[in-house]
Amino acid sequence: MKQDNDLANCAEEFDIAANQFRNGVFKLLDEAQTITVFRELTPAQQIESFVAGILAGVVATCFGCTTDKSPGSREHIMEYLDECLESARGVVEDAEIEIAERKKSETK
Repeated sequence: MKQDNDLANCAEEFDIAANQFRNGVFKLLDEAQTITVFRELTPAQQIESFVAGILAGVVATCFGCTTDKSPGSREHIMEYLDECLESARGVVEDAEIEIAERKKSETK
């Protein structure tokens, strides 16, 4: 998986921080590929175990970072994560379209 290390493309501090975290996730997957038990899983199981582990870590970290331990606070975090998943899909799909268009124009 290719990492985007070009921070010059990030317009704001938020984008820079998000880019660093995204690159960290890519590194985790690269490291997982070196673990025998992970490599022995089917491709579908690899994706499922990776996503389950990453998301559980994200949720646990978010819950741990808040001083408000009320159920409403946790529900707010989960709602935000739902929004983030939709947004992440859009960002990735837009990037895929942009890359495909760039490749198409380069072959002309």
